[in-house]
Amino acid sequence: MVKKIQINISNKSFYTFVVAIVLIALGVVVYAQSLPNPGHTAAQIQPPSGCLAGEVLSWTGTAWDCINVTTPTVDEEVPKTFVGATSQGYTGSGVGGYAGGDDKCEAEFGAGARMTVAADFVNGLPNVAGRYNTFVNDYHTSTETTNECQGWTSSGSLEFSPYWSTTINGPSYTICNFQIPILCSR
Repeated sequence: MVKKIQINISNKSFYTFVVAIVLIALGVVVYAQSLPNPGHTAAQIQPPSGCLAGEVLSWTGTAWDCINVTTPTVDEEVPKTFVGATSQGYTGSGVGGYAGGDDKCEAEFGAGARMTVAADFVNGLPNVAGRYNTFVNDYHTSTETTNECQGWTSSGSLEFSPYWSTTINGPSYTICNFQIPILCSR
Protein backbone atom coordinates (compact mmCIF):
# COMPACT_ATOMS: atom_id res chain seq x y z
CA MET A 1 0.00 0.00 0.00
CA VAL A 2 1.33 3.42 -1.03
CA LYS A 3 0.75 6.34 1.26
CA LYS A 4 0.16 9.70 -0.35
CA ILE A 5 1.64 12.86 1.06
CA GLN A 6 -0.66 15.82 0.93
CA ILE A 7 0.68 19.37 1.12
CA ASN A 8 -1.71 22.23 1.73
CA ILE A 9 -0.34 25.51 0.38
CA SER A 10 -2.21 28.62 -0.68
CA ASN A 11 -2.06 29.86 -4.26
CA LYS A 12 -0.29 33.04 -3.14
CA SER A 13 2.45 31.07 -1.39
CA PHE A 14 2.79 28.66 -4.32
CA TYR A 15 3.21 31.44 -6.87
CA THR A 16 5.67 33.30 -4.59
CA PHE A 17 7.71 30.10 -4.33
CA VAL A 18 7.67 29.61 -8.12
CA VAL A 19 8.76 33.23 -8.77
CA ALA A 20 11.60 32.91 -6.23
CA ILE A 21 12.84 29.70 -7.91
CA VAL A 22 12.68 31.36 -11.36
CA LEU A 23 14.64 34.40 -10.11
CA ILE A 24 17.31 32.21 -8.53
CA ALA A 25 17.60 30.13 -11.70
CA LEU A 26 17.83 33.29 -13.82
CA GLY A 27 20.55 34.68 -11.56
CA VAL A 28 22.59 31.48 -11.84
CA VAL A 29 22.28 31.48 -15.64
CA VAL A 30 23.25 35.17 -15.95
CA TYR A 31 26.22 34.73 -13.62
CA ALA A 32 27.36 31.64 -15.52
CA GLN A 33 27.18 33.53 -18.83
CA SER A 34 29.09 36.62 -17.58
CA LEU A 35 32.57 37.51 -18.65
CA PRO A 36 35.32 36.17 -16.40
CA ASN A 37 36.02 39.69 -15.09
CA PRO A 38 32.77 41.70 -15.05
CA GLY A 39 32.93 45.45 -14.44
CA HIS A 40 35.59 47.97 -15.44
CA THR A 41 39.30 47.30 -15.85
CA ALA A 42 41.80 49.56 -14.13
CA ALA A 43 42.60 51.20 -17.48
CA GLN A 44 38.94 52.19 -17.89
CA ILE A 45 38.80 54.10 -14.60
CA GLN A 46 42.13 55.89 -14.82
CA PRO A 47 42.31 59.59 -15.73
CA PRO A 48 42.83 60.23 -19.44
CA SER A 49 46.40 59.84 -20.61
CA GLY A 50 48.39 63.02 -21.02
CA CYS A 51 47.24 64.66 -17.76
CA LEU A 52 49.84 66.99 -16.37
CA ALA A 53 50.64 68.10 -12.86
CA GLY A 54 48.18 70.78 -11.74
CA GLU A 55 45.34 69.56 -13.95
CA VAL A 56 42.01 68.37 -12.58
CA LEU A 57 39.61 65.78 -13.91
CA SER A 58 36.44 67.33 -15.32
CA TRP A 59 33.34 65.88 -17.01
CA THR A 60 32.86 67.49 -20.45
CA GLY A 61 29.32 66.18 -20.88
CA THR A 62 30.39 63.16 -22.93
CA ALA A 63 33.72 62.08 -21.44
CA TRP A 64 36.25 62.79 -18.70
CA ASP A 65 39.03 65.19 -19.60
CA CYS A 66 41.95 66.82 -17.80
CA ILE A 67 41.75 70.60 -17.60
CA ASN A 68 44.29 73.07 -16.36
CA VAL A 69 42.76 75.41 -13.81
CA THR A 70 44.80 78.26 -12.46
CA THR A 71 44.90 77.78 -8.72
CA PRO A 72 43.09 80.67 -7.07
CA THR A 73 45.15 82.52 -4.51
CA VAL A 74 43.92 82.70 -0.96
CA ASP A 75 43.37 86.30 0.01
CA GLU A 76 44.36 87.14 3.58
CA GLU A 77 41.47 89.60 3.82
CA VAL A 78 38.63 87.20 3.00
CA PRO A 79 35.81 87.96 3.22
CA LYS A 80 35.78 91.29 1.46
CA THR A 81 32.83 93.61 0.84
CA PHE A 82 30.84 93.70 -2.40
CA VAL A 83 31.57 96.94 -4.29
CA GLY A 84 29.81 96.47 -7.64
CA ALA A 85 29.74 94.61 -10.93
CA THR A 86 31.83 95.05 -14.04
CA SER A 87 30.28 97.36 -16.61
CA GLN A 88 30.72 94.69 -19.28
CA GLY A 89 29.29 91.15 -19.36
CA TYR A 90 31.52 88.14 -19.96
CA THR A 91 31.01 84.56 -21.07
CA GLY A 92 32.68 81.90 -18.93
CA SER A 93 35.84 81.82 -21.03
CA GLY A 94 35.69 85.61 -21.38
CA VAL A 95 36.38 85.90 -17.65
CA GLY A 96 39.84 84.54 -18.42
CA GLY A 97 40.39 82.14 -15.52
CA TYR A 98 40.34 82.98 -11.84
CA ALA A 99 43.14 85.55 -12.26
CA GLY A 100 41.28 87.11 -15.21
CA GLY A 101 38.20 87.72 -13.07
CA ASP A 102 40.33 89.33 -10.39
CA ASP A 103 42.12 91.50 -12.97
CA LYS A 104 38.82 92.73 -14.46
CA CYS A 105 37.55 93.73 -11.00
CA GLU A 106 40.81 95.47 -10.13
CA ALA A 107 40.70 97.41 -13.42
CA GLU A 108 37.22 98.78 -12.60
CA PHE A 109 37.32 99.08 -8.79
CA GLY A 110 41.00 99.70 -8.01
CA ALA A 111 43.79 97.93 -6.17
CA GLY A 112 42.68 95.15 -3.86
CA ALA A 113 39.45 94.45 -5.75
CA ARG A 114 38.84 90.91 -6.93
CA MET A 115 36.05 88.69 -8.21
CA THR A 116 33.54 88.11 -5.41
CA VAL A 117 33.58 84.76 -3.62
CA ALA A 118 30.52 83.35 -1.87
CA ALA A 119 32.08 84.05 1.54
CA ASP A 120 31.96 87.79 0.80
CA PHE A 121 28.16 87.74 1.10
CA VAL A 122 28.50 87.78 4.90
CA ASN A 123 29.48 91.45 4.55
CA GLY A 124 26.45 92.36 2.46
CA LEU A 125 24.48 91.01 -0.45
CA PRO A 126 24.88 92.26 -4.03
CA ASN A 127 22.20 94.56 -5.40
CA VAL A 128 22.96 93.60 -9.03
CA ALA A 129 23.11 90.30 -10.89
CA GLY A 130 26.42 88.71 -11.83
CA ARG A 131 28.88 85.82 -11.73
CA TYR A 132 30.89 84.97 -8.61
CA ASN A 133 33.27 82.26 -7.34
CA THR A 134 32.40 79.28 -5.15
CA PHE A 135 35.29 76.94 -6.11
CA VAL A 136 32.78 74.05 -6.14
CA ASN A 137 31.87 71.52 -8.85
CA ASP A 138 28.28 70.26 -8.89
CA TYR A 139 26.86 67.84 -11.43
CA HIS A 140 23.14 68.33 -12.22
CA THR A 141 22.84 65.50 -14.77
CA SER A 142 25.16 63.46 -16.93
CA THR A 143 25.29 66.36 -19.40
CA GLU A 144 24.99 69.48 -17.22
CA THR A 145 27.47 70.64 -14.64
CA THR A 146 28.04 73.74 -12.53
CA ASN A 147 31.81 74.14 -12.40
CA GLU A 148 32.49 77.86 -12.73
CA CYS A 149 32.79 77.31 -16.49
CA GLN A 150 35.80 75.04 -15.91
CA GLY A 151 37.61 77.63 -13.85
CA TRP A 152 36.32 80.49 -16.03
CA THR A 153 37.97 79.03 -19.14
CA SER A 154 34.96 77.58 -21.01
CA SER A 155 31.77 78.92 -22.58
CA GLY A 156 29.99 75.59 -22.98
CA SER A 157 26.22 75.69 -23.41
CA LEU A 158 25.77 72.74 -21.01
CA GLU A 159 28.02 74.19 -18.33
CA PHE A 160 26.87 76.58 -15.65
CA SER A 161 28.39 79.05 -13.26
CA PRO A 162 27.31 80.47 -9.92
CA TYR A 163 25.14 83.52 -10.45
CA TRP A 164 23.64 86.07 -8.07
CA SER A 165 20.04 86.56 -9.16
CA THR A 166 18.25 89.81 -8.40
CA THR A 167 14.98 88.10 -9.37
CA ILE A 168 15.15 85.84 -6.32
CA ASN A 169 17.69 87.99 -4.44
CA GLY A 170 19.87 84.95 -3.91
CA PRO A 171 22.28 82.46 -5.42
CA SER A 172 21.41 80.66 -8.62
CA TYR A 173 23.28 79.48 -11.69
CA THR A 174 23.49 80.53 -15.34
CA ILE A 175 24.81 79.10 -18.61
CA CYS A 176 28.49 79.76 -19.35
CA ASN A 177 27.89 81.10 -22.86
CA PHE A 178 25.76 84.05 -21.62
CA GLN A 179 27.36 87.50 -21.31
CA ILE A 180 27.05 88.26 -17.56
CA PRO A 181 28.82 90.94 -15.47
CA ILE A 182 31.32 89.85 -12.82
CA LEU A 183 30.58 90.70 -9.18
CA CYS A 184 33.52 92.41 -7.48
CA SER A 185 34.57 92.82 -3.85
CA ARG A 186 37.27 94.86 -2.14
